[in-house]
Amino acid sequence: MKHEQPKIGDGYYHVQISGSGAGKVCLFFYTNYEIDKPMVKIGNCFRTKKDAEAMKVKLLKVLKRG
Repeated sequence: MKHEQPKIGDGYYHVQISGSGAGKVCLFFYTNYEIDKPMVKIGNCFRTKKDAEAMKVKLLKVLKRG
């Protein structure tokens, strides 16, 4: 799945990777602040909720190993 850099104001979905909501798919709006940059860098930034859901298990497994 191709990951693209969102533009400021674009909505994107990511899989929450820590805390009590770990594994939950969340909608955010790209601001280019520090909260957004790691999501894009690790490939946890999706255009649709469906795309995020499809990658959720794989992403969480990879992050647990790292």
